[in-house]
Amino acid sequence: ESGEAFADALGKFAADLEKARRLEFEHRWDQVLRPEHLLDRALRVDSRLWERRRRHDDFLALPLGTGCLPWEPALADRPCPEGAQILAQYRKLHGVPVMVQPGPGGVVGVAGDRAPTLGAVRHLVMQAAIHHGPADLAISIFTESAGDWDWAKWLPHVLVDGSGRRRIASCPDEIESVLAQLPQGEQQHPLGHLLIVDLPDLAGGPRAQIRDTLRDGELRG
Repeated sequence: ESGEAFADALGKFAADLEKARRLEFEHRWDQVLRPEHLLDRALRVDSRLWERRRRHDDFLALPLGTGCLPWEPALADRPCPEGAQILAQYRKLHGVPVMVQPGPGGVVGVAGDRAPTLGAVRHLVMQAAIHHGPADLAISIFTESAGDWDWAKWLPHVLVDGSGRRRIASCPDEIESVLAQLPQGEQQHPLGHLLIVDLPDLAGGPRAQIRDTLRDGELRG
C-alpha cells in the first residue's frame, strides 16, 4: 500500500508540475503583444500606448522571438530522487518569448539572412516605439539601406526638434550630423536612447564613432 501511495504522490507531483509549467507559459505570453495586437494599439491610440516610463522595471524589455528557455518551478521542499527525475523533465519552457532588455551601454546583436533579420529588428523598433513615448525614448537609425527604414521617419521618436530634422542617417555626412545630436550624458539628457545600426561594419570614418559611442556611452544599441 505504501508503494501505491508513493506512486500516487509521484503522479500528483508530475501533474502539478505540468499545470505550473502551463501557467508559466501562459503568463509569459500574457506579458507580450503579438504583432497584430501591437499595431492595433497604435492605430486606435489605445490608452496603453506609450505606457512604459523610464522608471519602470519593464523599460525596453522587448521580445526578440521565441525559443526554449530554462525554468525552475518554486518548490516547498527538495524532491526525493524519484521526484528529482520527474522534475528534470519539466525544467524547460518551449515556444516562449525570448526577451532582451538592453541597459545603458547595452548592445543586442541580430545576425542572419537579411530579410528575416531585418524583420526581427523592425519588430523590435515598433515595440519600442509603441510601448515607450518620445518623452522617454529617442531612436536613432544608421543604415546603408535608406529604403528599408523610410517608414521610421513617421516615428516621433526620431524627430530632433520642431524643425523636422530626423535621426535617420544613410550616408557619412548624415551619420556625422546624427552623431553630433546624440546625448552626451545622463544628467543633461534624461531620455533613454536606442541606436539602430544597420551597417556592414564600423571600421572607419564616422562609422567608427558609432562603435565608440556604443562602447562608451549611456545609449542602447
